[in-house]
Amino acid sequence: MSKEFFFTHNLTKEFGGIRALNSLDITVHQGEIHGIIGPNGAGKTTLINVITGLEGPSAGEVLFQKNRIDRLPPELIFERGISRTFQEGKIVSNLTVLENVMIGFSKKGERDNISGNIFGILIDQLNQEHKNKDKGRDILKKFKLQSLAERWADDLVWYERQLVQIARAIASEPKFLLLDEPTAGMGIEEKKIIEDKMVEINQSGVTIMLISHDIQFIRRVSHRITVLNFGQKISEGLSEQVLTDPRVWEAYLGSK
Repeated sequence: MSKEFFFTHNLTKEFGGIRALNSLDITVHQGEIHGIIGPNGAGKTTLINVITGLEGPSAGEVLFQKNRIDRLPPELIFERGISRTFQEGKIVSNLTVLENVMIGFSKKGERDNISGNIFGILIDQLNQEHKNKDKGRDILKKFKLQSLAERWADDLVWYERQLVQIARAIASEPKFLLLDEPTAGMGIEEKKIIEDKMVEINQSGVTIMLISHDIQFIRRVSHRITVLNFGQKISEGLSEQVLTDPRVWEAYLGSK
């Protein structure tokens, strides 16, 4: 596994006088599932927002495959192969499940071979739409969501919304997938389905950064873990090593 895949150096994010991230150095190895845990207010979602360009850093660097990305807009970060989900289960409520997944298809390079006249452009657009629908249905089948393809996204239950989010992210063929609390509010069986899908995605070659409050879930799926508290890294390493660190339990429980 390469240490050059993703890392942050001295990453800091301030909101007014509050430091949500404080001089973070985090390394994610290629091919792993890397867990990010910490109490409420630790800076976990802020970290993903900075990585994906939704928030600009106050100081420090974010590097992906040896290139700085902290000065890029979100769409260029996406094009480099970084996709994410949102804790709030963000999908477009007035689109179908299939259409939500199709949003994930990258537009990069689609017009390279487009015809030079209006009729050629229209034909190419129609052909591309058909291809995207076929690809979208294939992805839904992998997530066992094919029966929901034509349902309105607004009609989905919470667990289904999270699966659609992950399916949409996978549609972009990411190299690095960031998942923000993908199992929040779920029962044991639903968590197991998400867990199995994450492992399957990771084994297909996608590196994953996972944020979760669920320590047992993180323990089961993560190769390595970083623990944040008040925007600072207090522990990082192999899962079992980190989860026996007294500093970690002190952060969660308030005592050693």
